[in-house]
Amino acid sequence: MLIAYDRVSLFDKEDGEFRVTFDQNIRYRNDHLALVQGDVGELVAPGLGILMEVKALGAYPLWFVALLDKYQIRKSSFSKYAETYERHLFKQEEITHVH
Repeated sequence: MLIAYDRVSLFDKEDGEFRVTFDQNIRYRNDHLALVQGDVGELVAPGLGILMEVKALGAYPLWFVALLDKYQIRKSSFSKYAETYERHLFKQEEITHVH
């Protein structure tokens, strides 16, 4: 399985341990896995627009917490790999194992 996405990564110049990434167009393919074949594939979660991931060793900076609160953004869990398996590959396995 190959997973690709378009990513924008931002970091705080004053705090190298704090980084925010935005992934969109998250796609996968289960064949033609050579990277020379490009990064095309089927969308993992078509209803998902942009996935924001926050990476920090300690507490989030106060300015960032204020932004999260202002835009009512709440923490949730999402795995590109688990989502691909559950939505697409697991269903294919069920079909191939039905006798």
